[in-house]
Amino acid sequence: MIEWASYAREQIKTIREEKWLENKSKLNHDASMTQVWRQVNRVRGKHTKPLRHPDPAGKASELMREYRERAASDSLPENVKEAKNNLDPARKAGVAAARSPREIGREILGVQYKLGHRAIGPRWDVHRGS
Repeated sequence: MIEWASYAREQIKTIREEKWLENKSKLNHDASMTQVWRQVNRVRGKHTKPLRHPDPAGKASELMREYRERAASDSLPENVKEAKNNLDPARKAGVAAARSPREIGREILGVQYKLGHRAIGPRWDVHRGS
């Protein structure tokens, strides 16, 4: 076992040296500072790409299924379901009464116009502090 461990360490060291020499040969007086720093950060171990999931679509489906199960009203206790059902009409009325951002913006612009403010940006012809 000890022989294999020392052999593995030697191989890792050899591979690192080969990679270092290979990467070092790419850096010369023509290399941009971006390339130099990118290489330095790679050697330091920074900015390494995270490992990707082998089946991202499957994992996404699994997470969505779990979320759907946890977020479903069926899993709530009866008293919470009843309170939620009692609040639903008030929520719907609140959403119906809410104004759109466009309506609010028109109201603000109308007030600015009545007060004599320019609605579109500051006046560039006025020098501040003079």
